[in-house]
Amino acid sequence: FLSSKEKPTLGGAWIKTHKRNIAAPLDPAAFVDAVVGIYVDHEGDLELVAKSFESAELDFSRY
Repeated sequence: FLSSKEKPTLGGAWIKTHKRNIAAPLDPAAFVDAVVGIYVDHEGDLELVAKSFESAELDFSRY
């Protein structure tokens, strides 16, 4: 009743692995240092600070 033959397999198929999002660790101290550094560099001139924030690659939504 049970045959000794092996069950058929798909010859060229391979199992896909799931890709995970690699999350960068949170580093609030470095973020604060960057924000304060930009402010200090421009001596509190809010126009220059705002322009620097726009051009800086800081992820405000994370913090």
